[in-house]
Amino acid sequence: MGVSIHYSGQLKEAAMLPLLVEEVEDIAKILNWTFKSFLTQYPNDVFELTNSGKDYGIVVSPPECEPVVFIFDYEGHIYAPWLKQYFTDRFYIYNISTKTQFAGTDVHVKVIELMRHLNKKYFINFTMLDEGEYWETGNRTLLKSKIDFLGAKINQLANVLENTKMNEGENLEDFIKRIARDL
Repeated sequence: MGVSIHYSGQLKEAAMLPLLVEEVEDIAKILNWTFKSFLTQYPNDVFELTNSGKDYGIVVSPPECEPVVFIFDYEGHIYAPWLKQYFTDRFYIYNISTKTQFAGTDVHVKVIELMRHLNKKYFINFTMLDEGEYWETGNRTLLKSKIDFLGAKINQLANVLENTKMNEGENLEDFIKRIARDL
């Protein structure tokens, strides 16, 4: 639960990878975000024809935010390699989700603006679903209201869970249904 972004896309050209990684590293340093780089250049600056299992790109971690992934597969698709152990369907591996809820409005905006910049310069077939709607609207007030609303709901749920005990003989399913009614 919480405001997240969901995105997918592909590098325009394999030769662009070193520039993208360098630019994202520079931005991360300026913003004091941590980062981890992977392989930063495709062999001969060309996408691979078969899956070598190598990961290319960079991941950045803004404070209080899930990592923002720019890891590319052998064909230049943004993907989450750790999901391969759970899913065989490419949809789940090639659609990245990053929760920004606990990072706040300013970090969410910086992440979206980074994505907007990289999309114009480096990506094709890029899609973005921003649950805070900042990508679509540029409206910080709307984004803040969504983060605040979900933050209040998260706190409300935490409070109910901390202060509600299971009744004697109550099973877990009934307990959860009772809590849901109280929210």
